Amino acid sequence: MKQRILIIIENAFSFAGTENVCNFMTDCYGPDNEVIILSLKGKGDTFYKFEHVKRIISLEDIGASTYSIIKHVQNINPDYVFVISMGKLSVLYAFLSFFSFKSLNNTFACEHVSYSSFPWYVKLLKIFTLRFYKKVIVLTERDSKKLTSLAIKNLKISNPVHMKNIMRTEKPKIVLAIGRLEHQKGIDRLISIWSLFYKKHPDWILNIAGTGSCEHQLIDQVKKENLEGSIFFLGKVKNVDELYNNAGIYAMTSRYEGLPMVLLEAKSWSLPVVAFDCPTGPREIINHGEDGFLIEDGDIDVFVEKLCLLAEEDDIYFKFCSNIKNTSNPFSVEKIKEQWKMLISE
Repeated sequence: MKQRILIIIENAFSFAGTENVCNFMTDCYGPDNEVIILSLKGKGDTFYKFEHVKRIISLEDIGASTYSIIKHVQNINPDYVFVISMGKLSVLYAFLSFFSFKSLNNTFACEHVSYSSFPWYVKLLKIFTLRFYKKVIVLTERDSKKLTSLAIKNLKISNPVHMKNIMRTEKPKIVLAIGRLEHQKGIDRLISIWSLFYKKHPDWILNIAGTGSCEHQLIDQVKKENLEGSIFFLGKVKNVDELYNNAGIYAMTSRYEGLPMVLLEAKSWSLPVVAFDCPTGPREIINHGEDGFLIEDGDIDVFVEKLCLLAEEDDIYFKFCSNIKNTSNPFSVEKIKEQWKMLISE
């Protein structure tokens, strides 16, 4: 029987990994069900296609007040609700449900940021509210174990990736980073790393794709480091596949993550990765010393050392590329799509 499914997200019109996963969820449910998205922010054209969505409702113009969220949910009257949370949205929606005397028995909280990255008071709120959901969907084994220890029902569903089976025969002298230009993504740390790497490899460039509130601050940092000719801010890029295909190395310097789509996508293009071992995700994606390097969080010197190793040693570089291509994919689209579908058939 066709179900009405509501997905609540902070901004369906953005272009980061969370919105990409939201789009994937609509592909899972849309063909056989009626899918509606309630976006608290954003308007206009969406970055992702959302081909199987009946409608997208934006609260941008009227404001995402308690009343407007509750009213829209009541009017939609969904069979199932998925709350995609980058932090506090799952807590907020739980309290809204309490105030409106609405049960969360048909509602799933999809946590896209590691539990360990939150301040203590947010952790306490999550411990209290998440247990009322039908189930909490997490991205990593680490978060699943933590919530289980807190007696919170949960299921790990990783982000999916299509493997391209690329055989790399050349090493472009381009390091790539993709993400929102916000403090969380640690692009300031990447610029500091680049200032040391560039002294040894002045023929390489760094491409940074994304937009955000820290953009001007980061541009000023590049100018102070005299790196204007080697670091390029590309803004919002529609065809990111071209960026991955043309890059030589992927670098990630985030302070915290969930399960970063950018690392999965980089590996799908057989692209060696150097990443900080931040909470959480990189450790579940990178096989250290086999297809990339996992660096102790904040250790800039070792990060530079491993970047230089990949830039200088072709044997290691192409071995990593080959290892990625020949490794089985635990994040296959078919497997993960089946996990999502099972949630509404239980």
